[in-house]
Amino acid sequence: MRAGTPGSQAMRSGRRSRLVGTFAFVALVIGSAVRAEESFDALLANGEFGAAQALAQQHLAAAERASPAGSPAVADALVQLARVALERNRPDTAQLEAWLARALELRTASAGAQSAGSAEVKMLQARRLLRLDRADPALELATTLHAQAQGAGWPRLLETRSVLLLATIQNQRADAKAALEWATLAEDQARAQPDAPADVLIDALDEHAFALIRMRKGEQAAVPAAEADRLVSERLGARSRRRADALRIVAYGSCHGSLRWICQCSPPSALCRIIPSWPTAQTCASTAVTAVSVARVGTST
Repeated sequence: MRAGTPGSQAMRSGRRSRLVGTFAFVALVIGSAVRAEESFDALLANGEFGAAQALAQQHLAAAERASPAGSPAVADALVQLARVALERNRPDTAQLEAWLARALELRTASAGAQSAGSAEVKMLQARRLLRLDRADPALELATTLHAQAQGAGWPRLLETRSVLLLATIQNQRADAKAALEWATLAEDQARAQPDAPADVLIDALDEHAFALIRMRKGEQAAVPAAEADRLVSERLGARSRRRADALRIVAYGSCHGSLRWICQCSPPSALCRIIPSWPTAQTCASTAVTAVSVARVGTST
């Protein structure tokens, strides 16, 4: 949102001048908040975790100065800190559980337990449980959230994220059939929302591909995996941290049946241990090396 322009408007006298000045100030504040949020999301997408965390801490400090007892702005900053920790794959971060509990308390107080804001925090809690290898309680929480979404009037994007979360959980539980169903639904919903962030469709495609790989359908998995890689390259950059994840899935799909074993660790060590059993393993290894290389560049900041 563009802020109101100073100059001729500011020079006008009387009530109209004061009104114009007020609206210009409000627009400037709102515009700054939107740009700050966009900046945080961009930093996170680029893997600039240190900078994203520093910005979230600035937001938290400013919000706590304005409202020491807590406010929605405090909750927003706590959610940002939690997102950084989870994106860094650090679910055991000392304060993460407390950040999420406090954010949920504040959002429940301001908007209600069934609100979209509270649901966002609960999804992060489910992600934390999943990263701690507690897939069953994560599934229970995510299932409850998806059921609430049906009648809670949440934004469509949030409902899609709840579906995507279920796909991720079921893939980790190795329930490929359920994962494929949820991933396909998330993919369909994401395609129906052209204004949705790029990561939603990309993640749905990755979960779709991974479910097919679990079913030993590597050739079929190559289709969604390749589309995810293309979208990442176009929208987030060919050398972005996120592309390393996409290449990891591409390698899984292209090498399924060509390798006796593939490690499933996350970048930058993705696909670091490969044991060839067929001639096509060379192509697979090349993809894996590219994934590792991209991951190192994407996380260098």
